[in-house]
Amino acid sequence: MNMLLLTGVVGALALGYAAVASGKIGAFKVDHARVNELSGIIQGGAMAFLYREYKALVPFVIVVGALLAWKNKPAERRLFRLRSRMQRPHRLRRNESRHQIQR
Repeated sequence: MNMLLLTGVVGALALGYAAVASGKIGAFKVDHARVNELSGIIQGGAMAFLYREYKALVPFVIVVGALLAWKNKPAERRLFRLRSRMQRPHRLRRNESRHQIQR
């Protein structure tokens, strides 16, 4: 299976699971006022942390992405792909196992 396709399928499954789990957690009712108050405080702190983290992370990702796009020329990409293909181990035939080849 194509690795890119596999990555997309696994990512979609993870997002689906996150949506289902979030729905179950959101549907859970808490009747105790103090627990609701504490959960609100915790949620506020978590959102403040994420805001500050992304505020620092987004410019870094943009700069690194721009540098990689600028430095990665099409000829270098082709050469990298060629080198990676040459370094791959030979693919196994259908009837051979790894144990037979290593002997």
